[in-house]
Amino acid sequence: MERWETMYFEGRRAGFLLRSVQDGVLTTRTAFGGARPGEHRAGPAERFLSESTITLSAGATVQGWRACTFQDSSATQRVSVDRERAGLDRDALPSYGEWMLLQQLAAQGTSGAEYIRLEESQFFTGTLAPSPARMVRRGAEPVQRPDGQTLVADRVEVLSHGLVLATHWLAGEQVVMSDWGGPAVSVPVDSLAQALEGMDDNMTAFALRGFGF
Repeated sequence: MERWETMYFEGRRAGFLLRSVQDGVLTTRTAFGGARPGEHRAGPAERFLSESTITLSAGATVQGWRACTFQDSSATQRVSVDRERAGLDRDALPSYGEWMLLQQLAAQGTSGAEYIRLEESQFFTGTLAPSPARMVRRGAEPVQRPDGQTLVADRVEVLSHGLVLATHWLAGEQVVMSDWGGPAVSVPVDSLAQALEGMDDNMTAFALRGFGF
């Protein structure tokens, strides 16, 4: 299973968000700042790349995940966490695993979910500090996407410590847009080729092979 999204910053196409589940592992690759000449082209210092893998539970669900790895362009090495060895509850969830929780909420039509949120950036410090979080479905509202489409969709907020960390909009069982805070928004597209449209060769290589490129 694969899903592709285009990232927009301040209304301009600027990157991609790719997810796949294969052999019980959820892989997420995020990148922005790699447009070709003629569009905004970021230098290496402006680019951001990240890759997360989450080894799912025996039932191929994110609850009770077994292990997680993470690397981004600010670090020189990949870090990993084994959930049981780290003493983390089944309710503890890496932030890149929230997407699967959102898919469950959409498929089941439920009003929300509570869990313990784990920020992958904590992996680099060696100090894990999970925090209580919840997803809350707020109901339907009109939403305008940066690609010009206007839809009516249910607003779903991700909250922790009273702050909205992300907002997603669901039309039926489909996520039609996500707001990651500030100027960052992503919308789903139909193919990898669409997600990579306008990206340079390095960004395309990262999409296909991750940090192994």
